[in-house]
Amino acid sequence: MIGVGKTRSLELHRKVGLRLRARREALGLKRSEVARHCGYTNLSKGARRIAHREQGQIGPLLHEDRYYELLQLDPHQVRAELHDVAALQTRIDALGHDCLAAERALLRTNAELLLAHAETIAADSRWRGVRSPVALLRILWMGGGPVPLGALVQAWQAGALVASSEAFGPIYLFEGSGSALSGAGSCWGVDRTGTARRVSGSPVRFFPRGASGPWRERSAPSAWSLADAVAALGGRAACSHFHLLDAHARPIGDPIARYNPVSGRLALPH
Repeated sequence: MIGVGKTRSLELHRKVGLRLRARREALGLKRSEVARHCGYTNLSKGARRIAHREQGQIGPLLHEDRYYELLQLDPHQVRAELHDVAALQTRIDALGHDCLAAERALLRTNAELLLAHAETIAADSRWRGVRSPVALLRILWMGGGPVPLGALVQAWQAGALVASSEAFGPIYLFEGSGSALSGAGSCWGVDRTGTARRVSGSPVRFFPRGASGPWRERSAPSAWSLADAVAALGGRAACSHFHLLDAHARPIGDPIARYNPVSGRLALPH
């Protein structure tokens, strides 16, 4: 799985590292032996470098060509593969940012629809348990995380997590972080026109004191994505599959990644 937002950039490199480890073990070599062959006088330090490389952290090695020579590998081939992996990782990261932007747009443009169907969402676990990576509240000292759609819409309906603005009217908050003690922080929300608005202050400032906030909700996750929930209510939802495109913007082959809204990540096909 490739993370969205805060990505785990070693994921693709880890597969290369595992193959390097398998190669070393197939040759019956210990990490300390490889480190000695690479010219390390401090074998513990060298062995740690080898271990990091086998975990996917492909950092520099002392006399790296000796490393590939000992493992009977073509250094040019391995480096070319690592270059391709890095290029694909960059592409996946870009897709992750695009995916989050699309998810925010989906929530913004359908906030009124969700409010209009608040009772339906609360009554049915398919809607109630929907998690979206952009419906996320983090409170210092209190924790937090993804907010289930049911808890979020119920809070809006009750007038909580709603900021008032003379210029824009009510702003329905769905993403933010801050302190429970000082109230400092910032939030993102959407106004009646579907426009994103940034609001100063921790999410706790927009919820009744002493009440259990929606960030504490632990309902069972739904298999539905936000796009599924919106589509079932009659709204427009975006595609969650991502392809490499040719010069005419046509998909090439199978999707290179699929977005999983429950985990908030892009998954590479196996």
